[in-house]
Amino acid sequence: MKLSYEGTDLKAGIIAVAAKDKPEAGVSLRVSDYPDDIVLQMAAHGLKQIVGDLGASKEITPEEWVAKVTSRHEAMLDGEFVVGRVAGERGPSITASVRAYHNFVLAAGKDVTLEQVAEKWATYDKDKQKAIRSLPKFKPFYICAKAEMAEERARRAVEKAKDADVVHSVTAEDLKDF
Repeated sequence: MKLSYEGTDLKAGIIAVAAKDKPEAGVSLRVSDYPDDIVLQMAAHGLKQIVGDLGASKEITPEEWVAKVTSRHEAMLDGEFVVGRVAGERGPSITASVRAYHNFVLAAGKDVTLEQVAEKWATYDKDKQKAIRSLPKFKPFYICAKAEMAEERARRAVEKAKDADVVHSVTAEDLKDF
């Protein structure tokens, strides 16, 4: 079920949530109605989610993750609660659509970086993204981007297996029942 948070006011501590396709089926919750110990537990849970989300990328190093957590922590200590990203943190995700759109834009003669395209793509609503993905001239770029990303994932998996010394440790004994 897709949810809508229309009417939510985080600064006032009010969460309004409803089913996107049935707005009358919803609730409004006021944080101040809960006992202090529950509010503290909810805040700790939210902080745990934020910290986990900051490290959710498979490409992030532990050092980059610590830098992102520190940056977010400092922003919140300064009174800035950010659901998105804080300046200096890694930008939006690089999906197959973003990679394809980057190559599509480059093919049209524009000189832009992948990060610039990712930022632009993130501003488009789902309908505009879908319209771009459905362009006949865009589809080959998308197919290539998906294949390149699959190749990168496979390469990382092979490297991980090599690092674990699994690939080189198979012996004839392991295949005796073959």
